Amino acid sequence: MKHTALAWVCERSNYIVIAIFIAAILLSTVVAGTTVRLFEELSARAVRDALEQNEQFWTTVHSDGLRIILSGEAPSESQKLLANSTARTVVDTTRVIDHIKLATKMKIGVPDFSAEVLRNDSGITVAGLIPNTSNRSYLISRIESIAEDLLVVDLLETANHAAPPLWNEALSYTLTALALLPQAKISIEPGKVQITAVAGSYEEKKIFETLLMNNVPADLQLLIDIAIPRPVITPFTLHYILDHTGGRFETCSAPDYTAQLRILAAAQRSSLSQNDFCVIGLGVPSSQWTEAVEHALAAISELEAGSVEFSNIDITLIGPPGIDKQKFDRIIDKLKRNLPAAFLLTATLPLDEDSTNDQVAEFIATLSPEGLLQLRGKVSDETFRKTTSSFAQAKFGATNVHNTTRIAEGLPGDWPLRILTGLEALASLEHGALHVLIDNVIVKGATYKPDRHHTISQELSDKLGDSIPFKLDITILEEPKVPEISDTTVSAEDCVTQLNDIMSEQKISFEPGSATMTFPSHEIMDTIADILRNCDDIPLEIQGHTDSQGRTAMNKQLSQMRAESVIDELRLRDVETASFAAVGYGEQHPIADNSNRDGREVNRRIEFHLFEPERSAEQE
Repeated sequence: MKHTALAWVCERSNYIVIAIFIAAILLSTVVAGTTVRLFEELSARAVRDALEQNEQFWTTVHSDGLRIILSGEAPSESQKLLANSTARTVVDTTRVIDHIKLATKMKIGVPDFSAEVLRNDSGITVAGLIPNTSNRSYLISRIESIAEDLLVVDLLETANHAAPPLWNEALSYTLTALALLPQAKISIEPGKVQITAVAGSYEEKKIFETLLMNNVPADLQLLIDIAIPRPVITPFTLHYILDHTGGRFETCSAPDYTAQLRILAAAQRSSLSQNDFCVIGLGVPSSQWTEAVEHALAAISELEAGSVEFSNIDITLIGPPGIDKQKFDRIIDKLKRNLPAAFLLTATLPLDEDSTNDQVAEFIATLSPEGLLQLRGKVSDETFRKTTSSFAQAKFGATNVHNTTRIAEGLPGDWPLRILTGLEALASLEHGALHVLIDNVIVKGATYKPDRHHTISQELSDKLGDSIPFKLDITILEEPKVPEISDTTVSAEDCVTQLNDIMSEQKISFEPGSATMTFPSHEIMDTIADILRNCDDIPLEIQGHTDSQGRTAMNKQLSQMRAESVIDELRLRDVETASFAAVGYGEQHPIADNSNRDGREVNRRIEFHLFEPERSAEQE
């Protein structure tokens, strides 16, 4: 029995040991699993924190055993790479599994349509992106017709999209501008055109700007920048005078802005007494022009008076009267050593003060029957010289005045008053001359107005007063024959005949490069309006013609504007113009030789012709 009990106890003990061993295995397994899960969660959390610090909130992180799996939609490839790099700085590289996808790209919108047209003497280049609805082949054919014999380079690309708002308007306006401008860069965007161009003169610039602004479509933004190239100065001149009133330039030329500043600075050191400027232009005879001018002005400053004049490389220096001869020679020798080798100096010293002064103080203005005014003689200073030119241009036309006056000292204080008063009197004559002297003011000329002699006399007396004597020699001309205007209605043919008779005796004229009529033309328009009021509703074509100066397209548009200006003036005079048409022919029909000034003046004209209106389909 004891043996049996002992066996039972032993057997029971074995079961307990086995149970304990199994329990221990189970416990270790549970602990190990819990530890691994805790480690996985800590790794995933660390990766999430690192990604959030980089503001990569689009990422999703979860663990699978020891693996860290990244998922989500990256906004770009670089963001995807950054997410992987961030995770691998936290856990081992082999544990990071990349399941990230790139986000779906946004749908491409309408392209940014734009184009650029370049035109110069060698041809026209057009480049950019345009919608295929713009009819590329038609566009290029239009540009080729504008280019005429010039080369056209086509660098356009097209996109299969409809044209954006105001694109076609901008493109059409560009073609109009391209036909007008000989040298330009035109940038085109929907609703916007930017033009950078070059004009040959200030007058041409104003014409370009006027025509461009008149043709711009509504709502189209237009930016215009028209430059005027530097003029060619021949000869390249400079004339500087230093006397008791200070220094001043009669003329001054500089090749560029830097040279201008250097010359004016040298003049300031030589007692320049007024704010002067140098004309910047082409044609400088030597690259050492500025250096030569600086040395010459320094010599005048040392002499304390005198004048120096440059004409290309020739220099003439006149010293002040009374200066010590040895001092003069020493300064001139120094100047000769300092001058660049290309320049030739002639220096003289007058014997007395009177030898540098002009003998006669006078001012002369002559007005030709064609309206051309020439000014010569003496004025008191440069400011009044410019004032005289401006006043004369306002009275006689900007392109009709030629000013060759010179500055002189010792003129009477009322000299400017005499000149301006005399010019105003001269402006009321058909042609004549003004002669201003120290002791007299003489006005000669001819006029159609019998009362003009009395009017001019009264004006001179009121403005000059009793202290300045004046003399008038005015001839009264016979009034030009004007066709008699019948009180009854006349035929269309007779009306046109009367109009053209007026045009053969008188002329409708305009400001240069403009459709604005000159003041005398308004009287002619009054006569024309009186004739047309006695006519039937005639089919009248009012034709504008120009000379051949300038580009053909520009002349045609200018003549059109002038013909339309005539119709506008007739409307202001209550003339019925419904049956009238304005047509600009530009330079197409010359009636005189364009190679000389008189011929060009004749070709700039307005003509009146009958025309047969085109019938509409309903009338047919």
